[in-house]
This record gives sequence, structure tokens and C-alpha cells, in this order.
Amino acid sequence: MEKIGEKIKILRTKFGLTQKEVADALEIERSTYTYYELGKTTPSWNVVKKLAQIFQIAPYDLLEEQNKYIMSDVLSNEGENINICNLNSSEKKIILALRTLPAQNKNKAIDSIDKIIKDLKK
Repeated sequence: MEKIGEKIKILRTKFGLTQKEVADALEIERSTYTYYELGKTTPSWNVVKKLAQIFQIAPYDLLEEQNKYIMSDVLSNEGENINICNLNSSEKKIILALRTLPAQNKNKAIDSIDKIIKDLKK
């Protein structure tokens, strides 16, 4: 029976993230996040929802007892598979920031990034 702390540690490790990177994305202290993983404290529902966004799963998946998590690959512009573990810390930071935004703001941010990339390629 996996508890939420065990689950978020597994997910964080699979995504190649540090505790500090996840804590920064959640806008909490690293020690607070560490306590979640150790099971010393339980994250609030709002934190659970943010964790679910970061790891691209449903919030209730973090609460269910027996769940297996599979990290999906993302495609680059060239069509090759890039595992999220191969991203550098700046790329991970951008992805974490996007995942914690509400959908409306996320679309605006992605549009802005797309525009910047197109301008830089010129």
C-alpha cells in the first residue's frame, strides 16, 4: 500500500526532478516538500492538485492505494522522442511552471513561447 509520500517520491524520481525543483514549482520550502515525501506531514488538497499538474496525473491518482505511474515521452519539433529525464534544469523549470498554471494562462504562455521561438529562428 503506497502512501502519497511514496508516490510523489517515485514520480519525482521518474521525472528526474530534485526535491528543490518540485518545492520551487509548488512555491513552498524544500523542507516542507521533504516532509511530504517522508510522510511526516500530508499536503493540503491545493498542494495535491498542484502535484498532480506537475506529474500530469489526476489528483485522485495520488490518493489511490495501488497505482503505477508511467512517465510519457514528449516529442521535439524534429519528431524525435525526448525523455523528460534528458531535459536540463532550465527546461524542467519551464515545464514545471507551465504545469502549475491554470489552463487559460497556460495557453497564453505557450503562445508567447511559440512566438519567441519563431522570432529567434528568423
